[in-house]
Amino acid sequence: MTRPLFFSNRVYDKYIELEFPSAQFLTHSNSSALAAALGVKEGAGSLRLAYADLYQDVYTEHSDVMTGGFAALSGKAAPKARTGEFGTGNAVSTSLPLAANTDRFNLYIGESPKGGYIEYYGTWDGKALTPAVVNRFNVTIPLYTPSKSAYDAAKASAGLDEWQTWYVQHGLKVTLVNQDGENVVLDNIVNTQYFGDGSPTRFFYRPIPSRLTESGIKLSDDWIMTVEYECSLVNVVDGSKVTRTGSMSTDLSKYMSDTGSDLGFSDTFTYKIFNRINNVKQELTTAGNGPSVKYTKVFYDSTTVNLSGNTGLYTMTLANSPKNYKFTFTQDDSDGATKYMNFTGSYYKLYSRDKDGKDIYIDATYSDNMNTIMGELEFYIPQTMIKRLKAVPVENRFMDIVVVNQDNTISTLYEFTYS
Repeated sequence: MTRPLFFSNRVYDKYIELEFPSAQFLTHSNSSALAAALGVKEGAGSLRLAYADLYQDVYTEHSDVMTGGFAALSGKAAPKARTGEFGTGNAVSTSLPLAANTDRFNLYIGESPKGGYIEYYGTWDGKALTPAVVNRFNVTIPLYTPSKSAYDAAKASAGLDEWQTWYVQHGLKVTLVNQDGENVVLDNIVNTQYFGDGSPTRFFYRPIPSRLTESGIKLSDDWIMTVEYECSLVNVVDGSKVTRTGSMSTDLSKYMSDTGSDLGFSDTFTYKIFNRINNVKQELTTAGNGPSVKYTKVFYDSTTVNLSGNTGLYTMTLANSPKNYKFTFTQDDSDGATKYMNFTGSYYKLYSRDKDGKDIYIDATYSDNMNTIMGELEFYIPQTMIKRLKAVPVENRFMDIVVVNQDNTISTLYEFTYS
């Protein structure tokens, strides 16, 4: 043991390196030299491996040598000195995927050609990951599939008829470093990407180093900005994830002149529109006099709820026809000032039960009339739901506004009755 190998808290006298031929090379190769090296007979001028299935995996099986498992042989059983037998542990089977669909998931991070900000997003086959691609996971694109029992339990907990089992978690850590090795963290950003219709597929970060100078930290043009990016494709059923990491560095000088600042909402005020007229669609008149526009009126019932001072149940009057209902939530801060709650970044539903005890879920509208920054949640109750809710006995008429958590469980924000 002149050159022992220390690996994973063990010392090894010998080790074996396994090399597997590239399936990609075998699939496209017609090399006679390769055939001779692998001992493969040629047929019709090409390798028999020329049509190797790229989705075949390489499987290996091995057993670790047990600690203290060497037993020396003696007598006639040992023709030479210092010979013996090694005891091995349980067999361990492993597989090496030659091609996995998860390898198609990656990330992109870089400075915008227009300057002023950094662009980052998850990719699939080198292009930005879109809802259309995610909707094909485990349909036409085989991917990781959790157990059916876990899937059914998670879906039942979420209470959704149609839902996506994948989302992307983005994380940025922005650090500034100077030539003396001093460093300071500028930002730590985490955002979650869900894949609904019209949802963004690319994200942007704008560094504002002037915030640090306002805090007394002296910055100069010789500082370097490093951005570490972690992008994870996460399964909502059991939390399994595929993670990619990347980083970039750039001169801070190009951002030093930026005098922008973070947006503040402390001095904003409420701007409400009731009975707003919505544009339905554009139609051409038969006389050919150009486009005409039809409008429809949408009426709202609204109420304001202060969660700090809420002492009783609010009763909502449920109309006999479809209608929109909007809630505005406020809360008192430590100084006693009333502030609007911020509902951005989460998903909300209206929850109740029918006379048979079956769950009823109604999604928030997220329309132009619903300002989540100002604590507003709007729900549209259609005729089918009204019929089920009206059939519930008066003593059992309760509703909850719930938030859907990342693991698809729900938490109650506010409970009230309806009549």
